[in-house]
Amino acid sequence: MCSQKFHLAPDCVVLKVERKSDKKIYALKRVNISKMSKREVQDAVNEIRILASVRHPHIVSFLQAFLDKGDTELCIIMEYCGCGDLAQKVDRYKKRKQQVDERVIWAYLIQVTLLPLSDVIDNLVQRLDVLVACFLVLTQLLV
Repeated sequence: MCSQKFHLAPDCVVLKVERKSDKKIYALKRVNISKMSKREVQDAVNEIRILASVRHPHIVSFLQAFLDKGDTELCIIMEYCGCGDLAQKVDRYKKRKQQVDERVIWAYLIQVTLLPLSDVIDNLVQRLDVLVACFLVLTQLLV
């Protein structure tokens, strides 16, 4: 069931939808791919792969993707963010002619840059630990 519709571009719309089985709210992004080049479609698929691989509290969760309307429309189901994205929040401040408090800016800056970066570093450290362990095992086998 669709209750709200947001147009992002002439060939892209995001719908606020409700899953019938449990009444959970999701965002359904529908992209008309019929006029896209093969390269653009490939880029969209790669973006979906990246979205599907990322799990972070400050990044919208990807749930599912599928083709619809005779394979001319790419549908992406994502977590619904009721307050909108950061750009919408900035627009709300502009409309109210209100300045954003510096503490709020710092909080967003940390969420957008430092927290995801710390996850990347943690992931690299884990992989380095495995690599070092493998190296140690190999050197012991060679001795």
